[in-house]
Amino acid sequence: METNAKKLAVILQKRSADALECVRKDMKGEHLHSKLAKDALTLYLKDWCNVIHPGLISLAGEAAGAPSEVILRAQAAMLFLTAASDVHDDIIDKSSSKNGRPTVFGKFGIDIAVLIGNAFFIKGFTSLNSLGGLISSEKTQLLFLTVQKAFFTVGDAHALEIVTRKQNEISLNEYWNIINLKSHALQADARIGAFLGTARERDVEILATYGQALGTLAILRDDFIDIFDPNELYNRVKNECPPLPILYAFQNKKIKNEIRRNIHDRMTQKETNSIVDIVMESKEVSQLVNEMRIIVNKANKILNRLPNSVAKRTMADLAQSMLEDLDG
Repeated sequence: METNAKKLAVILQKRSADALECVRKDMKGEHLHSKLAKDALTLYLKDWCNVIHPGLISLAGEAAGAPSEVILRAQAAMLFLTAASDVHDDIIDKSSSKNGRPTVFGKFGIDIAVLIGNAFFIKGFTSLNSLGGLISSEKTQLLFLTVQKAFFTVGDAHALEIVTRKQNEISLNEYWNIINLKSHALQADARIGAFLGTARERDVEILATYGQALGTLAILRDDFIDIFDPNELYNRVKNECPPLPILYAFQNKKIKNEIRRNIHDRMTQKETNSIVDIVMESKEVSQLVNEMRIIVNKANKILNRLPNSVAKRTMADLAQSMLEDLDG
């Protein structure tokens, strides 16, 4: 039986497909002399399936009455920019693999990864600038200011993460602050989509507030997903901030000691599943799920202030899907 989350993933994929094809074709059309750079770019493009950023731009843009061509251009620009951040983040996090596949950093090293990330950044800002011929100069300026603020804010979050890694522990308040800053990425997507249409200032802020909530929920859901993967869980604990469910479970000293003893670089899936069971059954993590439920309710409440539309209903369903398999 198909879950709601899978149905929504299909919807986001459909809304993102044209933009993904457009940027893939654009990058593949670049003439590169370096075989190493070509191979690195091919590796990234092969499994590139970012649907949440372009999907949210599509939904917010549709809710604001934006033309499809303008939405497509904005989706492409943000796909390039978020790809650049993704490649560079892998360097910072020392992520050699994701979802069982090597990253550009993991297979080709730091130098090539930096160059590929830079190429995506250049493409992104060039694409963003091309929107200037389709929207007003005032909206173009708001677009660039929104992107600038989002990337500075998310960059600030990563800088705070780097500092906390040097500490023995990170507090829940510190991690929640990092999540709040990172979620500005989806807030920016929603705000951009709203700028592309005829949304009133009030509706722009409604969509931006929703985007912030969805960004928070998406980060939290990814943190839950990471505790199921042995390699990802070990890397998170060793090189990054531990996933938030682990930090919540760590509030129980007995659970904390048990988890600490069982996390190592050769964890089997069976050992990881044992950790998952301990974490998911703790009352502390039940509290985290309840906090996610509150965020979902707030997201849907703010959406209720918009006129009814397919996009609005899809956004509400998308927020609710972040609780799937967690909301017992």
